[in-house]
Amino acid sequence: MYDFSEPIEDEIIANNTAGMSDEQKGKFLTEYYGKRRNPWVNFILTMSTGAFGIHKFYQGKKNQGFWYLGITLFGILFYLVFTIVILPQVLFSSLSNLESLESFEEIGRMGFGALSGMGALAGWMIVAALPFLILGIMILIDICTFKAAVKASNTELAKTINAKK
Repeated sequence: MYDFSEPIEDEIIANNTAGMSDEQKGKFLTEYYGKRRNPWVNFILTMSTGAFGIHKFYQGKKNQGFWYLGITLFGILFYLVFTIVILPQVLFSSLSNLESLESFEEIGRMGFGALSGMGALAGWMIVAALPFLILGIMILIDICTFKAAVKASNTELAKTINAKK
């Protein structure tokens, strides 16, 4: 059977149980193993629900979790406003400009003024994608640092348990 304990945990336990009696060490280990965070659970949460910040809540970092959740909800809201309100207006105005032209020669005379709404559309598309781009970068960083993040959470947990005693 595979041993899921990490060498990182051995270091945390050794640092926080030095000088304890066997009884104190047993109580510490019972509480620590009951509340510790598993790096692989964190990894799975990051991969599956990272956009909603569930992995940050799991690590005990509520403020960061709310930031992830807020960026995701803002991005979804902005995307919906973009697709329901802005996109139809820009496309309608661009199509009406094209329909009013009698030939493609007029487009040449006007420059691309007849298609000016399309430039605005591209700009709005970039703005709508920006929250998701930022979120994607944050999640990639979390995927690369998931073990270190869990180690920091578990170290803080061990210090909290020691402070109670």
